Amino acid sequence: MSQTTPRSAGARAPGGSSVIRPEDAQFHPPTSDDPLWAETNYFGLYAGQDTDRPMNIGIYGLFREPLGVVGSTVSVNSRRVRAPWEADYWDAWEHLVVPQPSNLLDYELANGLKVVATDPNRIWDVSYSDPAADLEIRFRYTALHDAYDINDPDMDPLAAGKDMAKTWGHAYAGHFDQSGHYEGEIRLRGVTTPIDCVSTMDHSWGVRAERQTSRLSWMHAHAGPDLVVHGLFDFSTENGPDGGSPLRLTHGYVVENGELRGLTASCAA
Repeated sequence: MSQTTPRSAGARAPGGSSVIRPEDAQFHPPTSDDPLWAETNYFGLYAGQDTDRPMNIGIYGLFREPLGVVGSTVSVNSRRVRAPWEADYWDAWEHLVVPQPSNLLDYELANGLKVVATDPNRIWDVSYSDPAADLEIRFRYTALHDAYDINDPDMDPLAAGKDMAKTWGHAYAGHFDQSGHYEGEIRLRGVTTPIDCVSTMDHSWGVRAERQTSRLSWMHAHAGPDLVVHGLFDFSTENGPDGGSPLRLTHGYVVENGELRGLTASCAA
């Protein structure tokens, strides 16, 4: 696995108009009149990973702001399952109303999700409440490095080879990944578990079709604040649902001891 010249994790990337700015945490004017224009916020995190009941938590919002609707999914799981409804908790809404005036820096949805970009692209404060399921989630996310712009060739060595015909091309016309420190707690059915982990979030904007004709695997490993590996991979489905398929790196980075490096290639171990 090879890497580019390192960049300080706390410094702004030099040059290039595509560098992510604080205002990119907000809604973007659509660059297309396609009604499937969308923006997403995703927070993936863990709780109790050092206990006998570690939990994976996913909080997602897909905003179709020109249509005034947002889909939102919140999931909590402590074991391997094959279907969403087998998880400890799973709740998905497809047609929530985008609160007006629309503001991606500070919003509260009817499903109980509240997100505030306290310091845009650096700090988010997130809470979720579902009294009927006896679930409360609260955490603060603090970035470990600048947002990683997959469209900026000064930051991402693989940006030049991006295929706009694929889902990870047009849906990620604007996109950044970022790893950070999550701190807070989750209470589910009377049991409170602390949240204290390093994990990765992302934000995308572009035309995102309901039917997607290409694949993308979004994976990462976090050894702590001093070592993070994150990658986006394409793969083929020609071998069928039970057949193996090699992954091909499309974008990725390493954060090691405060240095952010863009990946140039990957190889199977």
